[in-house]
Amino acid sequence: DVYPIWIYKLYKFIHVYCDMDVQAVSNNNGWITIQRRINGEINFDRGWQNYVDGFGNVRGEYWIGSEHIHALTYQNTTTDLYGSYVTPPRMRVDFVDQDGVTAYAEYRLFKVSGAKQKYRLIAAYLDQATAIPPNAIAPIFRNWFSIYDNNNVFSNCPGLFYGGWWFSGCPRSNLNGLYPSLGEKNSPSNIYWYDWNTVNKNNTA
Repeated sequence: DVYPIWIYKLYKFIHVYCDMDVQAVSNNNGWITIQRRINGEINFDRGWQNYVDGFGNVRGEYWIGSEHIHALTYQNTTTDLYGSYVTPPRMRVDFVDQDGVTAYAEYRLFKVSGAKQKYRLIAAYLDQATAIPPNAIAPIFRNWFSIYDNNNVFSNCPGLFYGGWWFSGCPRSNLNGLYPSLGEKNSPSNIYWYDWNTVNKNNTA
């Protein structure tokens, strides 16, 4: 359901969709949904400032906003005397394709830097996953956020593919890409996850 949460770093409330049903591998429940794709009703091919602020409908498809993601990943995060994270923010990606095949990837630490560092994904350490084969290169890289009007990687990926994402070279993932049409295959030209053909041999989008 939708709940208001207080972001102390930004000193304001925002409304977020919370998934209270999916249980983490750490046995905790309750996830703040930072991105949601359902039916393609919201256009994710937008400019940098839209991605910073967030867009869409919190009860449907939306991107919570890069600035909000940054603030949330630093909220209530504590460290011990040695600088190790005691209460690290986690991230979970849940997938379902047009064949109804499901999978997930869950990360035990997820942190995003602020505007001056171009919302760089500075920590994403995989915990468990059914969407990534053992010993495979992670589809999500610790890189700067990029979009066609603010390219922060040494390639033209943000100009070739739609949507803002943590690109590294040309994509191993782009979960903000174009929503696929019925019958399309998993492809960099739309919502993309590199290893999906190991989950569903049909490689259905």
